[in-house]
Amino acid sequence: MTEFLTADTSLPPYMVFPRFLLDTELNETTKLLYVILLDRARLSLKNEGWTDTSGHVFIYFTIEAMAKVMHKSQMTIKTSLTSLEKSELILRKRQGVGQPNRIYVKFPLGTFHHTDKILSLTQTENCPSNRQNSITETDKKLSTNKKEREKNNLSKNERAKNLSPYGKFQNVFLSDQELEQMKTSGCLRTASYKKNDIIFSTGSTVSEIGIVLSGSVNVENIDFWGNKSILGNMNEGHIFAETYALCREPMMVDAVAASNCEILFLNLKVLQEKNYTSFWYSKIQRSLLAMCSRKNLMLSERIFCTSSKTVRSRLLTYLSAQSRKHGNHRFQIPFDRQQMADYLNLDRSALSKELSRMKKEGILDFHKNEFVLKNEML
Repeated sequence: MTEFLTADTSLPPYMVFPRFLLDTELNETTKLLYVILLDRARLSLKNEGWTDTSGHVFIYFTIEAMAKVMHKSQMTIKTSLTSLEKSELILRKRQGVGQPNRIYVKFPLGTFHHTDKILSLTQTENCPSNRQNSITETDKKLSTNKKEREKNNLSKNERAKNLSPYGKFQNVFLSDQELEQMKTSGCLRTASYKKNDIIFSTGSTVSEIGIVLSGSVNVENIDFWGNKSILGNMNEGHIFAETYALCREPMMVDAVAASNCEILFLNLKVLQEKNYTSFWYSKIQRSLLAMCSRKNLMLSERIFCTSSKTVRSRLLTYLSAQSRKHGNHRFQIPFDRQQMADYLNLDRSALSKELSRMKKEGILDFHKNEFVLKNEML
């Protein structure tokens, strides 16, 4: 049974259909999926705790839940999501094993006009004023996944506070109080560096492990003739110089600030001689073991990249690994062209020529250090 619309009719919950979708070549299923994602993002916008450190609004929405809401197969949903990504209308970021992807809903600049704002106000008037304690019929359908429902039901206070108890030093898994105690005992210090500053140099003997708190550090080797190789790029939470600090051998590499960075230095000599009975001693050992394991994975990745014989194979291996790491076919790498060539042990001109050929063949696209992989086999 249906009713006619009158001046006194209270409209049911509805979604906004952006006009720019009418001018796209997306199919109807993909357009409808975007509308649903946008509606969910608009709800996140009205609630606290659903923005990242850059102020960008995100949502959690599993493929299974999307398929159930739209009465489509999961394969259809995956195809539509890929189309939206290629159109740069969404961005997906992987959050870890067993966790749903974080989805950012985007839109072309200049597409939201005054009439769209009126629609937004109208929808708010027809929904409960306390949006934080209300769930529309659509949102009830969206929250079918247990893990996702638990995430969405977190209170705004829990979302607003820092989820990590470790504060500024969360990358080393120690609380501020524990780190202050370590500073007092002489175990550690912090230092800031500008881009291209040398942190450790070849030939020096070190007793400290470097832990990157912010920014990134390149580990570089320069041979007798001045040829440089980048052995690794250490970003937040990664360690460097641990082997030389443990073995007390002169360094065979340079540790150079790849960007403005802050480094936490852990003095192993002091730690081993004076603090082995401290309650946080076993904790720092576990943390170092975890970080060493992570570094081994990173070094293994470089071995995979440089073991290939051809320039193209090395590029495909490296870019594929970066795509998997970012959980997206569009990503940024931490290197410029020369650094990328140094990392892959390639001549810069050969690398640039091969990238140009791959771009002409439609395998990828790039601008500076941002890449887009277009071939599904990657």
